Amino acid sequence: MYAKAGWAGAHVDVAGHNTIGPDGFSIGDWRNGWTAGAGLEYKVTRNIGLGLEYSFIDLGSQHYHSATSLGVPVNIVGHDVEMQSITGRLNFHF
Repeated sequence: MYAKAGWAGAHVDVAGHNTIGPDGFSIGDWRNGWTAGAGLEYKVTRNIGLGLEYSFIDLGSQHYHSATSLGVPVNIVGHDVEMQSITGRLNFHF
């Protein structure tokens, strides 16, 4: 059994469009945050192990200001990015 924690980063794309016409916007930036998780590994044989790991990633909240392709202002307030993942593994030990 183990725990992990550290820095996390990702490129985040936010896009939208006007449902009436072809007007749209696209915003992309690099976000920094943190990650924490826990996992366990069970050795089935001397060379084979099974693992299961949970991770939580928080890239914080961001405000975006932009304009659509026709110049209409766009203001996105409080765009939060949080992710959770569960990973299963089959390990071969040499």
